[in-house]
Amino acid sequence: MDKYFSKFDIQIYCIVSIFGLISFALMHDVPRSGDEWSYVNAAKGVAEYLKSLIGLSDTAAVDIRTGLIGYGYFMPGLPILISPVYLFLGESAPLVFVRVYLLLINLSLLVLISKKIGRALSQKAALINLLICLSIPYYIAFLSAIWSELLGLHLAVLFLLHLDEKMQLGRTLSADIAAYWISLLCYIRAIYPSIIFVVLASWILAKLQHTSVKLSDCRDIVRRFLVMFLICAGLLSPWLISVSELYGPNFLVTSSGMSHFVHNADEQYVAEAKEAKSGYKGIWSSIHEYISYRAYDNHIPFADQLQLDKERYLVRQSLDERLKSISAYAKAYFALNSDSANKFLKRFEKLSCIGEDCEPNSLFGVAKAINSFSWPILFISGAVLFFLPMGVSQSGSYFMPFMWKGMLFILFLVPFLSTPHSRYYIQFVPLFGIGIGVLLSGGVRFYWKGDSFDISNVLVGLGQILAIAMVLITIGILVSF
Repeated sequence: MDKYFSKFDIQIYCIVSIFGLISFALMHDVPRSGDEWSYVNAAKGVAEYLKSLIGLSDTAAVDIRTGLIGYGYFMPGLPILISPVYLFLGESAPLVFVRVYLLLINLSLLVLISKKIGRALSQKAALINLLICLSIPYYIAFLSAIWSELLGLHLAVLFLLHLDEKMQLGRTLSADIAAYWISLLCYIRAIYPSIIFVVLASWILAKLQHTSVKLSDCRDIVRRFLVMFLICAGLLSPWLISVSELYGPNFLVTSSGMSHFVHNADEQYVAEAKEAKSGYKGIWSSIHEYISYRAYDNHIPFADQLQLDKERYLVRQSLDERLKSISAYAKAYFALNSDSANKFLKRFEKLSCIGEDCEPNSLFGVAKAINSFSWPILFISGAVLFFLPMGVSQSGSYFMPFMWKGMLFILFLVPFLSTPHSRYYIQFVPLFGIGIGVLLSGGVRFYWKGDSFDISNVLVGLGQILAIAMVLITIGILVSF
C-alpha cells in the first residue's frame, strides 16, 4: 500500500470522503434555488449548443449565447463546467446528478490543495485545515451547491500554492501560465482579476531576493506584466464583447454596475418595476427587466437607459448613510450572528421538504447548531491571525505573509466595493483553516521573533500594514453602526 499511497494520502482521502458523505446527505434532495436556476439554465443552453453544433442556425446560436449570458450577472465558467451532465444525460437529468458531479470536482480540488499544502508547508497543516473545514457544515453543504464561490476559491488557493511552490524553488511563474490561470479564475468568478497584482508582486519579490535590482530586471517585469495582461485580455475578450453587445461596456459582469442602483433606487421606481414584471419576484430581476422594456420603448441601448434611470431615480446617500449601508453589508457578509450564519442552511432545510406530509431533513438541525458555534470562533481566530505581522518562513515560503494575506485582503474588500451576500463567507473557511493549520504546525514566522530580515521581508512587511488597516477599518464599521 505504501508503494502507491502514503499514510498522509490515506488520511486525506478518508477525511475528504467524510466531506462527500455529509454533503450528499444534506443536499441530495434539495431542489435548486436562487442563482442555481440561472447556472443550470445556462448549462442546459451550453449542452444544447454542443449537441447541435453541426447544422445549428445562426439565430439558434445567438439565442443560446444570449441564454448563457442571461442578465450578465454571472461568469460562464460554472455553467460550462456542469454542462456535460446535460450533454450526456439530457435536459431532464436529475439535479442530484449535477450536485454529485460538482461535489466530486470540489472534493478533487480539496485533495490537490491538501497535497500541495503537505509539500509546500506541512502535512500537519493540511490535515488541520481539513478538520477545521469539517467543523463548518455551511461549507460542507456548499460543496454540492451550484454556486461559484467555493469552486473559484478552491482554484485560487491551488494557484497561490503553486505560485508559492515556485518561489520556494527560486523560480517564477511564466507570464503565459499565469495568464491562463487568471483567465480561468475570472471565468469562474469576476473578483479574480486582482490576482494579477499578486503575480506581479511575486516577480518583484523574486528580483529582490538578489538584493540588487537592475534596470534590465525592471524591463523584464514590465514585459512579463504586459504579456500576461494581453493574454488575459485575449482569452476574456469573447465574453467581454458578448456582454457589451447586449448591455453596453461592462467589466466582466453587469452586476457591478447594477448593484448600487438596485439597492438604492427610489421606492416608487422599484414598485413600478415589480408591477411591470409581476412574474419576477426578485428585485434584481424586476429592475433589470424593467430597464430592458424601457430601453426597448425608447429605442436606446440598455446601458443608456440604465444611466438615465440612475440619474433620475437613484437616491443619493450622505456619508453617514453610506457608512451605515457598508456596515449592514459587512455584517451580512461576515455572518457573525446565527441568522446570517445559517441563512442558506435554513433555506436548504425548508426546500428539502416540499409537501404537507413531508418531514425536513433532520441533519440540517444538527448542522445549524454546529455552524452557529464554530463559525464565529473560526472567524475571530482567522481575523486575529490575519492582523498579526508575519515574515517569510524559515523554509522560504511566502504563502502566509503574501499569498494568504493577499487573498484575504481581496475578500475583506468586498463589502466596501459591492453588495455582498451571507453565503460569501464560505470563502473564508478554507483560508482560515489553512492559516490556523500552518500556525499550529509551527510554520508561521512572526516579526517579533528577532530574526534578521532581508529586503523581501521588508516588502512583505509593508503589505501587512494594509492587512492591519483592513481589519481595523472593518471592526470600526461593524462596531460603529
